[in-house]
Formats: sequence, structure tokens, C-alpha cells
Amino acid sequence: MFPDGHSEIRVKCMRSRTLGPTKVKALAPKFGIPETVLAIHNDQYLLADFDIVVSSIGNAFYTTDGKTGHFEWQPTQKEEEFLEKIGATKRETFKDFAFRSLYVAPASMLQIGNNGVVCTRAKCRNKKACGFIPSYPVIRFDASTGQPTNGWVSIEQSLDLFKDFVRK
Repeated sequence: MFPDGHSEIRVKCMRSRTLGPTKVKALAPKFGIPETVLAIHNDQYLLADFDIVVSSIGNAFYTTDGKTGHFEWQPTQKEEEFLEKIGATKRETFKDFAFRSLYVAPASMLQIGNNGVVCTRAKCRNKKACGFIPSYPVIRFDASTGQPTNGWVSIEQSLDLFKDFVRK
């Protein structure tokens, strides 16, 4: 939770394998961007890679255990309260609910330069408009309604988003 009461979840949206130098050299001209720029963002997607992003929020509640180094499901009490706010019930586990909770956004809403999204890559020279999609886009939730406020919608409310996409 943030001072204004809103909540944010960072969801994973990156290549599972980074682009090596050979792939960067081959793809950069096809994308119309310099090799150096693609190398800096070698595990990030471009807007042209897809139109719609669908993500579960489940991975956001994992942390690395300091003793074992394992990635483990460990939501804090505040995070469990957030899950209840967006619809988790005591009849199901928070983990099951989180992994079934899918959110959808147009890729264009996530692109660096839109909605105040800034690139976090240290070597990026165009942090406000490099054109990539961040590795961990943020879903921002309203404090009182528990609904996303920055272009994401729940899968249950995504029909209009898909209709708009088809019309375009």
C-alpha cells in the first residue's frame, strides 16, 4: 500500500531468454533500431511483438527466501488483505485465487513513454520513450474499489477491450 492507499503489483513480461549478440545483430535491422539499443533491452519486448498482454498476479507474491535462496509464496498480511479486497474468500487459498486472477491490458498502455512509464535500464538514453515494454509492468489498484486504474482490466471485464481491439 502506498500513502494514498492505492496498491501496485508488478507482473512479469519479459523474454525467458535474453537476446545474445548474434540475435541482436540479426533482429535490430528488422526492428529498425540500433543494435546498441536492442542489446540494452535484450530481454524486453517491443510494442510490435504483441497487441494484448494477459497476466496472472500470482508471481507478485513470491519472494526469495534469504536462507535457502528458493523463490517461495510468501504474501505479507497487507498483501493478503489486498487479495481479499479484490475478491479472495476464506473458502479458497490466496495462492489459488492469485493465480486465477488474470488482468488484461493493451500493449500500447504498457509501453515506456505511455501512462508515465519510464525505462529503468541504466544504459538507456531515452528513458521516457525508448519504445520497449518494461520487464515488470505495474498494475495499479484503486484503494477504495480494488479496481485497476492504469489501463488494465480484469479478465472478467475484458470483453470491451477485445471488442475495441477487433474494431481497430
